[in-house]
Amino acid sequence: MDWRCRAAHRYNLDIMEKMKIFVSWSGPRSAAVAEALKEYLPVINNAFDLWLSSDDIEKGSRSTLEIAKALTAAKAGIICLTPNNLTAPWILFEAGGIAKTVDETRACTILIDLQPSDVSKPLGEVSAHQAERKRTAEACEGSEQRRRTERPQGHRNRKGVQAVLARTQSKVG
Repeated sequence: MDWRCRAAHRYNLDIMEKMKIFVSWSGPRSAAVAEALKEYLPVINNAFDLWLSSDDIEKGSRSTLEIAKALTAAKAGIICLTPNNLTAPWILFEAGGIAKTVDETRACTILIDLQPSDVSKPLGEVSAHQAERKRTAEACEGSEQRRRTERPQGHRNRKGVQAVLARTQSKVG
């Protein structure tokens, strides 16, 4: 096997081993957080492959079908919640899809201007993380540890997490 074949094989293995994460949002504030997560989480951990409807649905395609495909492929979900979208139909639909399609439900809510007590069931049963630097870093590290026990590959470092979270926080306000 020559070097090009080995490099292509290694590249294909890297792609296959990425953890597909569905990011749910509704409204401008949670959209900003979701977009920042999509941009920066793969920098924190190169094994994360985030799916975001605003970026990953092609123009002219049937969005409901694309969302259903993404929910089926996801191994984890992040639900970005604000006071204005706690009962938004798309949030509830996508949260249900994440819970239904993920064998060992790996889902968390990112709480933006909310406390865990503000979120009623069934979303209240999902692991909640307030949109704060320290708590988000802990959530990223927890996801990496779970992923690493399944597949010993990926890249994460605490300083990288803190730098990315600082940029994310300045971006979303």
